Amino acid sequence: VTAPNCACPMIDPPTTPNDPSICFGSATPNLSVVLPNPPSLGDEVNWYATATGGAVLATGLTYTPLDTAIGTYTYYAEAEETISGCASIRIPVTLTIETPAEAGTSGGVTICDDSTTTIDLFSLITGEDAGGTWTQTSGSGGVFNAGVGSFTPAVGAVTSTFDYTVTGVSPCSNSVSTATITLDQTPVLNFVSSTCAADLLTYDVVFSVTPAGAVITTTSGTVSGNTITGITSGTDITITATSAINGTCQDTLVVTAPNCDCPVIDPPTTANDPSICFGSATPNLSVVLPNPPSLGDDVNWYATATGGAVLATGLTYTPLDTAIGTYTYYAEAEETISG
Repeated sequence: VTAPNCACPMIDPPTTPNDPSICFGSATPNLSVVLPNPPSLGDEVNWYATATGGAVLATGLTYTPLDTAIGTYTYYAEAEETISGCASIRIPVTLTIETPAEAGTSGGVTICDDSTTTIDLFSLITGEDAGGTWTQTSGSGGVFNAGVGSFTPAVGAVTSTFDYTVTGVSPCSNSVSTATITLDQTPVLNFVSSTCAADLLTYDVVFSVTPAGAVITTTSGTVSGNTITGITSGTDITITATSAINGTCQDTLVVTAPNCDCPVIDPPTTANDPSICFGSATPNLSVVLPNPPSLGDDVNWYATATGGAVLATGLTYTPLDTAIGTYTYYAEAEETISG
């Protein structure tokens, strides 16, 4: 009797490997295959780490690897006829763990709205992958350069946000971080007027400022609302307006002192220049003040043309002279409020 052929029959290999891909950090999925339908003889699946040889890792239509690191991992599945122990060739089943996209950590900066310095948006986020794209998601004004990732503010610009997007490799999703540029309003000062005090020793300055809540300081004088009072005449000042919410946002206004010198005072007129005979009573000397708008409102009498002490005030003066001779006195008009 010739022995029959008891060699293993042909066992069809498993089919339909799922070859899953996941993003790093996701739960590791099952690897799976399908056994061919009868008359295929395989009725069990064995899983291996190698294409040939090696120990069986698991049995069944699915296998869950322990891999969690980024990379590509290949396992092998064979169909087995359990009653005979005969097996098919092995087919590869691949698990791919992809690197997730990383757009970094969001960040921002606060600047004054009069700044014109270009801002590198990449400097506002950290830990980002290269190769992403920038888009402006809010705000207006200024110049946004998406190609290089920069923003140059300009007058009228407002707080703006910019998204940096790194496209993920499937099945990883896109990653987005946000750069925020907050613009605080810089105060604006404008000169309105300057007025000398009545005594001409000081002057006041009126100004306007926006926004109204700005903090005002001055190099001389006293701040009272939108007025600087009591500035010494002849002293130039600098007014500074500082944002109430951002001390780096400031505007300054230099004010040149107005001319607070004495105005021209018209002299008295109509001096009476009396003459008397020796032994007669000494008469009053008299003058007349010019009519308004001449500014003099009182008369001072002197014994000298310049300097010296005031002998008397008023429109008349009675000298004490009684001897024979000619005596000259001098009268000036004074604006008493200014001196």
